[in-house]
Order: sequence, then C-alpha cells, then structure tokens
Amino acid sequence: MQRTLPRESKIRISFWRGITVPDLLLGLFGLLLFAIIVSGGGTTKIVFGIFFMCLYSALFFNVGGERGYYLLFCTIRHFVSNNVFTKKSKPKSNIEVLNGIKKKQDNIVYCKDGTAIGAIMLQPIEFRLLSEDKQNYFIDDLLAGALRSIPKNFEISFYKQEAPLDMTPHIQSEFNRMGNILSLGECGDLTNNEMLSRYEISKNVSNILEQINNDNPKRNAYYLLIKGGTKRIASVIEDLAARLTSGGIIATTCEPPCRVIDKQVKFNYKTTTLDKRTLSQFVITKFPLNVHNAWGKDIFDIPNTEVILRLKAVAKDKATKRIDTAIMEIAGKRRNKASKIVDAETHLATLEELLVSLQNDNEVLFDSTLIITATDDAAANETKRTLLENGFSFNRLPARQKEVFLSSDFAHPNSVKFSTGLTASNISAMFPFISNEHIDDSGLLLGENDLPVFFNAWKRNEEFVNSNILILGKTGSGKSYTTKSLLTGLATENTRIFVFDPDGEYSDISQNLAGKSLDVASNIHGIINPLQIMQSLGDDGEQRNDYHAHLQFLEEFFKTVLPGIDSDNLERLNNLVAELYQSIGIDESTDISQKHCCDFPSFDDLGDYIKSRLENNSKLEKVYTYITKFLSGGRYSNIWNGHTNLSANEQFISFNFQTLFASKNTVIANGQMLLITKWLENEIINNRQLNYAKGKDKHIVIAIDEAHLFIDDKRPVALDFMYQLAKRIRKYNGMLIVITQSVKDLTGTPEIGRKSEAIIAASQYSMIFNLPPNDMTDLCNLYSKAGRINEVEQYCISHNPRGVAFFISSPEKRTNFKIIATPAIHKIITNKE
Repeated sequence: MQRTLPRESKIRISFWRGITVPDLLLGLFGLLLFAIIVSGGGTTKIVFGIFFMCLYSALFFNVGGERGYYLLFCTIRHFVSNNVFTKKSKPKSNIEVLNGIKKKQDNIVYCKDGTAIGAIMLQPIEFRLLSEDKQNYFIDDLLAGALRSIPKNFEISFYKQEAPLDMTPHIQSEFNRMGNILSLGECGDLTNNEMLSRYEISKNVSNILEQINNDNPKRNAYYLLIKGGTKRIASVIEDLAARLTSGGIIATTCEPPCRVIDKQVKFNYKTTTLDKRTLSQFVITKFPLNVHNAWGKDIFDIPNTEVILRLKAVAKDKATKRIDTAIMEIAGKRRNKASKIVDAETHLATLEELLVSLQNDNEVLFDSTLIITATDDAAANETKRTLLENGFSFNRLPARQKEVFLSSDFAHPNSVKFSTGLTASNISAMFPFISNEHIDDSGLLLGENDLPVFFNAWKRNEEFVNSNILILGKTGSGKSYTTKSLLTGLATENTRIFVFDPDGEYSDISQNLAGKSLDVASNIHGIINPLQIMQSLGDDGEQRNDYHAHLQFLEEFFKTVLPGIDSDNLERLNNLVAELYQSIGIDESTDISQKHCCDFPSFDDLGDYIKSRLENNSKLEKVYTYITKFLSGGRYSNIWNGHTNLSANEQFISFNFQTLFASKNTVIANGQMLLITKWLENEIINNRQLNYAKGKDKHIVIAIDEAHLFIDDKRPVALDFMYQLAKRIRKYNGMLIVITQSVKDLTGTPEIGRKSEAIIAASQYSMIFNLPPNDMTDLCNLYSKAGRINEVEQYCISHNPRGVAFFISSPEKRTNFKIIATPAIHKIITNKE
C-alpha cells in the first residue's frame, strides 16, 4: 500500500525567497562591515570590501539543510571546546558527564534529569508475507493505536541495535542429543551401529554451530522505549506490552538497552571515536514523499548500525496552529519557476491532508528525529547509499558530533534540531521489526535464510498443537532431499521412523542409519497375519483393542482382497472367523495385549475349520473356495498365510512398495497396505505403552513419500490411513509427514478433497516448494480453511528457486528458507561426501 508522508510543518517565516529574520539581521550586519571597510574610498579598500562580501555571502548558502553561517558558528565552537572524555579525566571531561543514567532497578532506568525509561522488546515477524489487509491492521489499528494511547507527556523511541546471535544454547542441545544417543546405546534401545551413525550426525552439527559461533554472528534487536515520569512508567510499559501482544506483535518488557563507554570518547569534526571504534552518524533532514508499508525496514536493517527514531507528541492545538501557519506561509508566496510551483503545491497538499487527519481522524502528530549510527566505514558507506536510494536527505552534523551522540542515547534530551512532523499512522507504517528468522529452542539445524533455521517439531503450547507436516512441491523442487534431511535429523532425537517408500529411494538411508528396507511384495522379512488381532487407534487417544474392532477390520480386508465376494458369503466368512476365535478361547473379554502372535489362527487354521463344517452346511463350499488362494499352495499364501513374524525392530524402517506398484496388482497392493497400516497402528500403541511403563519419551514418525501415488480411487486404504492418523497421532507422541508433488491429486474427487483438507487442517506445519502457477488455484482451495495463501505468498511459492521452502508453522507465522543439509546428513542421504 502506498502512503504519503507530510512535508515539513515547521516553517520559518521568510520575507522573500526564503530569507528569514536571522538572515536579514546578519545581512544588515554584513553590509555594515562592508561600509566600514570601504569607508574613505580607495581602490584597495573597495576590492577588499568586494572580496569580503563574496566570502560573507557564502555564509548564506544552505549546507545540509541549514545556513553556512550556522555551520561556521558550530565549527568555531567545536575547536574551542573540550572534545575528549575519559574515565580518569577531570570532572568536566570525565566520561561520567556523558552518562545520563542515575540507576537501574526492576527493568526501569532512572535518568539524571528526573525521568525514567522503560523498554519493550518487539519480536520481529515476516511482515512482507502478510496480505495487505493484515499489514494495514498491524499498522493502522494495532501499532498506531498503541502510539496514540501513550500519555502525551511521555517521549517514545523506536530503537534497533545488533545483538549477538549466541549459538551456545543450540550447541548445548546437540551435546544433550549426543549424550542421549550414547545412553540409548548403553541401555540397548539402539544397536551399536544405530548409535554410531546418529552420534556422528549430531557431532557434525555441533562442530558447525561452533564455527558459526566463532564468527560472532549478529541479529537485529528491536525495542520500543518509553521515557516519562517515574511513577507511571512501569504501568504504561506493561499495558503497552499486553496490548501489542494481544494484537499479534509479541512484546516483552525488558531492561532498556544502555550505551556502554569503556574507556574514551573523542568527538571529531565529522565522526566520533568511541573506544577505538569510529562512529559515523546520520541525521535525517527530509523523508521521502511516497512510501510503502514497512518503509523503515531498509533503513533499520543496515548492517553494523544502531538506529533510533525519537518521537515527541505535539499537543493538538499547537499542531493545528503550526500547520495553519505553514499553509499560510507557503500559499502566500509567489513563485515563478514551474518546479517551485509544483513543490509548493505538493507541500500544501500534504499539509492539508495532515490537518484533516488531525481534526477528523483522531490522529496525533509527533516531532520525529531519526538518527543512524554506523559503527565502521563500510557501514557508513552502506548507510549513505541506502538513504539516497530510498529518497532520504541527511546531515552528518559536522562540528556537532557531541550533540548527535548524546541525542542518539535515549537517556539524554534530544538536542538535534532536525525533526519532521509525522502522524502515528505514518510512523507505524515504518514497521521496521521484520525478520524471516525461524529459531526454535532445541531445534534441528535444517537450513538458513538471513539466519540459521532451527526447527523443533515437538514443541507444544496453545499455538503448536501437533507435529504433523505436509510437504508439497513439483518434481525437482527439492522436497525429497528436504524430507530425507529432516528424517535423518529426527533420527537423532530418540525417534522411531517408518517410511512408505513407493520408489525404493530410502534403501540407502535405511542402511546408513543401520535400519531396514522391507520389500512389501515378498515375505523375505516376514509376513503380517491378517487374522492376528491387533490394537488400533481410537479418536480419544485410547486404543480399541477388543476383537470386535478387528472383526470390522477383517470385513474391510476381505472386501479388498476378495473383490468378487457377495454380501451373503462375506457375512458367512465373518461369522466363521468369529467362531474360530471363540473355539480357541478368544472373544471380546480377551486381553489382546497378553497374547503372542502364535496364539492367533492362520489361514490354514481357518481353512481346516471351514472344512470341518462343510458336512453340515453345503453353503460354506463357496466360502471355502474364496479362501483357498490364502491356504498353503495358494497364490497369496506366501504373503499372508502364517503367524506374524515381520522382523522390524530397527529404528528406521522403510516399506518399499516399488515392486508391489510395478506389478499393477491393485488387490495385493490394497490388502498389503491395509495390513501394514494396521501393524503400524499396533506399533504406535506399543510405543506409547512402552513410554508409560518405562518412563521414556520415544517419538514415532510415519512418513508417506510421493503420497499422490497412494491417493487413488483404486487405493482408498492409504488416504483413509493418513486421514485417521493425522487426527490421532499427536496423542501417541507421534508425527505424520505427508509428501506429494501433485496438488491436483489432493483435490481429485470430492471425497479425496474432503480428506485432503482434513489432513492439511491437522498438519501444524507445511513446507511448500516451487509449484507451477496453474497449481495455485488448487493450492489456495486446499488452504482455504487453514489460514489461506495470499497473493504475495503465491508469488513466493511459484518463484522460489530449487531447495527453498515456503514454510508455514502457524496461520500467522510464515517464512521462506533454504534447505541445507549438514555434511554428515548429506553423506547419509546421497552416499556422497
């Protein structure tokens, strides 16, 4: 949104062509001196007098927005004043003279002038990705409203400084991971190979973080400072922080940041030397006319700078009088040049708009002084370039470095005369506290944007309610590399991981993490007995382990693997299974958790039982015919006949569906998926029971790669599994990760669309990689009930380069970052150094 900043409302009364009263008085004084010089005649005196008047006239030229004679005065004052202050100097030149602070107490700084300062730290947000309506809410409603609510006798400042980005907590987190990995190996939860592979990953991350820490990285810290009476300051700060936080800007009260002078300050002509650092200070003399939302970001984000915007509210009657005077002064002057006429008309228009906003819109006018302090030469050059590119005019205040140095410290009064009248909305539109950072405590190092990205999927509070992740992206966008990198990182966090692998891509990772890749089309690693009653997940987080739930499952299984069976024979088959269970002492009262896999019947047992009933019931012959394919010698016997003996105790298991999908046998594929999902439900329940029984905190992750291959009208099993699991797994200390490349496959039929929307709604996180523009409509429809995707975000998604994810962690928190695997993880997922 484009906004207009008002032109200067403090206008000096001038007589002609900008000549003011001081100009007139000094001009008359100069003429008097000229008359004295040339008095008595003589060529030499006249020449000298003319030379004097030429030099004297130069004093009336504008230099940095002020007359040259004032600069001369300041220069003389500078060279006759004391400009060096040290700790051991006499009182007049002691550093203590520059310290405006009297004491600190309870996050309040008490100043020598009798005022007190409170501070609020503002957590930056990714403002650029918000819709225009949301941006305007933050600017015009929340922040501007907060500024208007501050008592008018209080001074306000927005302040930015660079703070160290301390990697020590994240390094400690990695040390904790390494210690936990070793402990899991010692107690037998990890094999030696599993332990070593995971330990090397975490050790590699800690080494990288140590290197980052050694480079002394920095991040911007943003503050809102309030200065006023000592009695009210605490309540004003607390009320303001609560108001901003409730509106969506996280604001916490803190101790005000204070300038520290260690040894010496020396005020040079154009710079200040502070403890051997050379500071270059820029005072803004003129703001650009037309700006966009967040117009202050580029200024506040200049590296190696401190920025302060000091604000002092102007009483409404004084502001109105000032603007009236300015309008009359500008309108009353005649101008011959077209450029001057245009400039005057623009100036008038902005002042008239300002006057309307003050009188009709409950606006508040603030005298605003913006000071930028660059801490080295490179930062000074960057500051100058950024200001000019953004249409700002500035003054370096030569010979007044002490004045600007003290004014840039909120503990001192503002003695810089340059200020511009801006409204609360103008100032709020500056919105400089913007960042794309995503740094979770105890998170995995997953990539970077402006800063390293740390992701902790297991954190929990009112905002983060589960760990489910949806990963979308077209082929070649980087989603598979990201998934593998993420899963490898999760493997270091006492996590058991199961992957649905349709293309056989996870075999190497499984091997490198000492896991296992299971070919679900064969019985090499064992079978899952469909007749074994397993525990199943319940909506309320409690397992439904009665045998009635399993009978319902078997009915679905038989419908899937016996597509031609009629309802009557299906009912007979279900009844026969129930009778078989009862004949061996299994019914609804049986505690399934106490049963071993060999306690359940196999298909051969079911066949024998049906044969024993044939003599008395000829209708069972057709039922027996149906199940012969499962009996010994039948075409499905090698997959499903026998007791469950699937060998899958490893911590990283991939189910390889490549051969099964290649066979084009939908019946076997659906049946096997049903059994695997049932087996996984049992594993999820067992994991929680183990955590309860032994006081452990093992997580469980189910990842379904290339989910579009499973989401098919011909394969409803996988979609149903994802749909149910997405809603329930958080109660079992788990996570569901769904990865797909085709948005259209998530929106196919109405039923697929309904369940896909439910999966998205139950996914706390989304990582969306580059998608073609023609997928955007489907994407927006999918997210219509999950925070929506606005136009800016759509542009980011369709233009993000390979490996860059648009990351949604909550409806209000979104950012872009580049996935970067550590060398150890890269080697595991690619088998390359």
